[in-house]
Amino acid sequence: MEIRRLTSDAGDTLRSLARRSLEASYTEVLDEAVISEAVENWYGGEAIEEYLDSDEMLFLLAEDRGELVGFSQSHVLEDINKGRILWLHVDPDHRTQGTGETLLAETRGALHDRGIDAVTAVVLKEHQPGVDFYERYGFEPLATRRVTIGGEEYEEFVLREPGIEYDPLEMRLTPDGQEVFIDFDESDRGSDGPFCAVFLGPRRERRWGWFCTNCESFSTSMDTMGRIQCEDCGNTRRPTRWDASYL
Repeated sequence: MEIRRLTSDAGDTLRSLARRSLEASYTEVLDEAVISEAVENWYGGEAIEEYLDSDEMLFLLAEDRGELVGFSQSHVLEDINKGRILWLHVDPDHRTQGTGETLLAETRGALHDRGIDAVTAVVLKEHQPGVDFYERYGFEPLATRRVTIGGEEYEEFVLREPGIEYDPLEMRLTPDGQEVFIDFDESDRGSDGPFCAVFLGPRRERRWGWFCTNCESFSTSMDTMGRIQCEDCGNTRRPTRWDASYL
């Protein structure tokens, strides 16, 4: 098996594999229309070019005799030395053959080579095989969060790699003196830097807004389509996972 980085000509095969992987894992939870639109949104030609132009997203592709059989997608937050595995897709016909294990090991190694000292992974609770996979390799539950997909709410687990103890929440004061908590493990890619979720309490009971890491501003806004923009620097959210704009 060969592991390589993302290239501009990989879009068609990447989309095809992601669709098959999601359909095999989530058809009991999500309908095909949601999956298809998500795949086009995340892995369309424009999205691939943006990924290639940024150091913020890491893709590792696994090939078996020239055939793409899996890939991982990770969000790299070098400024805070953290990385999050967003997706680890394996072709349904190649599961239980060591592809996922190889991708996980290579992904963790690549993230640590980038200076990342804390790696987490996210997976929907409804996909129990995915949860079991990470726990089999020592990942431990760190937090849960709610995501809305197709008008329905689901629970998503955040798991941390073994041997790392850290709190992803950081308390800060807003310009008007309000105490809020930035969750650096709940982040979305922006055109100039990640956006991180902000909560009113340390238990994440109520979301307050988003924090722009590019200029460290709380002055952000979200429209009805889920698009986030920083009002100070113009940083704009780029969806990489479940996103209200297509659901």
